Amino acid sequence: AEKIKAINPDIPVYCSPFTVDIKEFEPYYNSPNNGFDLFHIGAMDWIPNIQGVSWFLKKIYPNINAKFPELKLHLAGKNINNFLVEPNVGVVNHGEVSSARQFMANHKTLIVPLQAGSGQRVKIVEAMALGKEIISTKIGASGLDMKPNYHYLEANTPNEFKEAVQTLMSDASLQISLSANCKDLVKKQFNTQTEVLKLGNYLEEISYI
Repeated sequence: AEKIKAINPDIPVYCSPFTVDIKEFEPYYNSPNNGFDLFHIGAMDWIPNIQGVSWFLKKIYPNINAKFPELKLHLAGKNINNFLVEPNVGVVNHGEVSSARQFMANHKTLIVPLQAGSGQRVKIVEAMALGKEIISTKIGASGLDMKPNYHYLEANTPNEFKEAVQTLMSDASLQISLSANCKDLVKKQFNTQTEVLKLGNYLEEISYI
């Protein structure tokens, strides 16, 4: 969009984000879960995911597991079995799940340890639609208009991740507020029904040019 505007600033440009049909997520709101846990789901043949999850498993989760041995980390996604070739204490490998939504609904807090990469954060938007709490690096949450400590907890170092997990575990009201704020953000900015109306208005506008 910026490149097109640079060529001709008079051309109306509209950028349509990735959206979700909120009604499709509502049936998952009351899915049972096993209490507080962590999860990550993503294609493990994408280099930023490989680097981020490797960093989390080597530098972050062992310290979290040492302090909270009951806290499990659930991993799922394409090629995850080739990635997790050795067992890790406290880590549960779910393989490539048949329903990403059901997997996310069954668990509590999404971790996004991305240190590189760009593009739409589809799984974050879907997790927000489900009202999941999110702990993410700044890079992981980029491009989504998410505010730290309002929509998610930002963590960029091993110690910050550990502190964020401890904070969430001990603060039920924070869990509730992050969840509600994420759902609200999706309704306002990533809602398919709303986006269809906006796109329709744009198409109507340019039809008169």
